Amino acid sequence: MTLDGLPRLGVQLSTLRDSIKDLNGLIPRLAADGFEVVKPDDLAKLLADNGMVAPSGHVSLGRDGRLPDASLDALQAIGVDTAIVAFMPPDTFKDLDGVTRIAEKLAAAAQHAAARGMTLGYHNHFWELAVSTEWGV
Repeated sequence: MTLDGLPRLGVQLSTLRDSIKDLNGLIPRLAADGFEVVKPDDLAKLLADNGMVAPSGHVSLGRDGRLPDASLDALQAIGVDTAIVAFMPPDTFKDLDGVTRIAEKLAAAAQHAAARGMTLGYHNHFWELAVSTEWGV
C-alpha cells in the first residue's frame, strides 16, 4: 500500500521471462510504465536507482524442514520483509498427518522469520485445498 492507502501496481518478474535477459532495460521500463513493486531476484541497486521496492520473495524450506538463514539474508539484502514459501509437493498434503507436519514446519519457519523482523507466508496451490472426507474435518 502507498501512504495514501491505495494499492501499488506490481509485477512478478517471472511473468516477463523473455524480457528478463535485459534487467538494466526492463526495470526502468517497468518504472516508467507505473509499476512500483516487483518480486525480487538480486536487484537491490537496480531497484533503488529506479525508485522501486521488493516487498516479498519466494523461499524454500531446507531439506531439514527449516528456513535457511541464507535465503532470508538474500531477501533482506534487497529490502524484502515478507518471505513466501513457494511450494510443497502435493504428496505432502495427502493425509492429515502430512498436513499437520507441514503446518508445524511452517509455524516454526514463521517464528524464525519473525525473530529477524520478517513475515512468512505460503503460496498455496489447488492440491492443498483438496481435503479428504476421511480426515474427519
